[in-house]
Amino acid sequence: MEQQFNVDDHGLITDPGKFEREPWWVPYYWNMDGEDDSYFSGPEGVEVEIRVFYVSEGKVIKFSDLNEGDVVHLWEDDLGFVNSIVNPE
Repeated sequence: MEQQFNVDDHGLITDPGKFEREPWWVPYYWNMDGEDDSYFSGPEGVEVEIRVFYVSEGKVIKFSDLNEGDVVHLWEDDLGFVNSIVNPE
């Protein structure tokens, strides 16, 4: 079951919590059972797992602000907030 969140005019979640100020589609990807890829990043001893998802045509229909072929990177910071970036260099 998908959670419902309040979002602002820019599609960012306004509810307090781990997804606050992230795009409305982040919880969908975060709650998926499996990512397409993952890697660890950060200083030795404090690496963070980065979960990677490749946006398919079907997801573009569901999430109009993503494009087919976009690459979504998600990670949880040390305060428990989920962060996202699309198509990092």
